[in-house]
Amino acid sequence: MKEERQAQDKVFTYLITYKATAPNSRFAYGDGACSSDEKGLIKTEHNTRSTAHTRAFNRAVSNLVGGGEVSY
Repeated sequence: MKEERQAQDKVFTYLITYKATAPNSRFAYGDGACSSDEKGLIKTEHNTRSTAHTRAFNRAVSNLVGGGEVSY
């Protein structure tokens, strides 16, 4: 898992990478990003970071199980 925070002016962005591993040792990566200036988002550090983590986790699991569409 990797986490990176980028900031420019008053806007900050989180870039997250997850690795999901199945019991049979197969694995898949998923990445997610969220910016503090996204429409509809309450602009707190926690909300921005947790949204990026959720997106990355969902993509990693979806890639591992062969899902076609991500949740967001």
